[in-house]
Amino acid sequence: MNRDITYCVNDDCPFTDCLRHMNRLKGEPENVVISIANFGGVCRKYIAYLVGELDIRYGEDTYLSEGE
Repeated sequence: MNRDITYCVNDDCPFTDCLRHMNRLKGEPENVVISIANFGGVCRKYIAYLVGELDIRYGEDTYLSEGE
């Protein structure tokens, strides 16, 4: 049976335990169809990480204030 999986090529993502992280590609057998995409714009875990980084750098709600 052939499997098909898409791996994420987002180099900025710190979550190496993700099922779609490129480091998991090394163990795939030859009969697997492999695709790659950048899930950085749709991955909820990565987006939550980025929002958390903004909170740490600029303070909570700083980046949401009006007039900037």
